[in-house]
Amino acid sequence: MGQYLTSTGLDLSIRKPSILMKSFRYIILFWFPLLMNAQNHTAITKRHANDVADSLSANQIHVFSNMLENMVFVDEGTFMMGDDNLEHRDSYDNKPAHLVEIDAFFIGRFEVTQEEWVTVMGENPASFKGDDLPVENVSWNDIIQFIVRLNELTGMEFRLPSEAEWEYAAKGGKYAMGYDYAGSDFVKAVAWFKPNSKNTTHPVGYKRPNELGIFDMSGNVAEWCFDTYERDYYQRMVSDNPRGPDSGVNKVNRGGGWLMDEYYQRVDVRNVNAADERNPSLGFRLAM
Repeated sequence: MGQYLTSTGLDLSIRKPSILMKSFRYIILFWFPLLMNAQNHTAITKRHANDVADSLSANQIHVFSNMLENMVFVDEGTFMMGDDNLEHRDSYDNKPAHLVEIDAFFIGRFEVTQEEWVTVMGENPASFKGDDLPVENVSWNDIIQFIVRLNELTGMEFRLPSEAEWEYAAKGGKYAMGYDYAGSDFVKAVAWFKPNSKNTTHPVGYKRPNELGIFDMSGNVAEWCFDTYERDYYQRMVSDNPRGPDSGVNKVNRGGGWLMDEYYQRVDVRNVNAADERNPSLGFRLAM
């Protein structure tokens, strides 16, 4: 996929491992001093990082530090993306299953919460209110603006995961056990979905995590991915770090959610919405 240049000129496209390693260095060199400053309520370092730190409140430092601490490293690997099981409900956009290679990346342990969204954007668009509930009722376009602002505030390179990265992480990466859902073959163990959600979202991280220690990749809210959607894309998808079609107006989301039935909680099922659509069952998690 080509670069996504925002109105601010920032590029939010998928980055290669060299950028990931650069981001990791920033975590060590940039955020460790911030954590110390937050704990001591002082600003004693003259590092360039404090040019950013001095403009942040103690609450922002606390929230952003927690976000970084909860980025899970996903090692590079190869996996079968999609589904060829004829016993599953007919859904031709995730067929055929095909081999995909993925570079190392980081992904959020939790869905982005309302506290995190408000800390960056200053307002709460969610239909179901609560600091530790996933933010929802946000469009793909809204999320791009959130990420632009978050990266300006932190100096980091957060982004949305690609669809292939999302599925690889949901399946457990190198530790995948072959589960139908993210962490289990028993959907109620890992997902808030139509039969058990009571028609609302739930605090992140209360169900069983998957093999990588990531929560709610099945259920709670569906999660926007970076990729543009195309129904027949799997017919011609490249095997090396696929990024989705080069053009289109609709975007992929994954993982089902509180409003959907068991089928949509599967780790291989795709869903699609217009990039400007907002609804109470659509949220996201970050990658870098």
